[in-house]
Amino acid sequence: MASEVHASHQLIFLNLTNEQCLRQIAQRRIEQPEREAFDTEAVFIHVTKFFEAPEASEGLNILEFSEGEGIE
Repeated sequence: MASEVHASHQLIFLNLTNEQCLRQIAQRRIEQPEREAFDTEAVFIHVTKFFEAPEASEGLNILEFSEGEGIE
């Protein structure tokens, strides 16, 4: 879609395991208590059911980060 309208874009893809993501969510709940009600394991599991990793064939400008690449 972005390429069809020649829109400048960048998709940031965090290529992490569920366990890594859940650790980050737990840390964020400590640092930002106002997010505690929404940033839960249940919400994460529900949302990730719909996730598919982006593919180059989609024509997106993908910036991928994996563990150890500035992701804490």
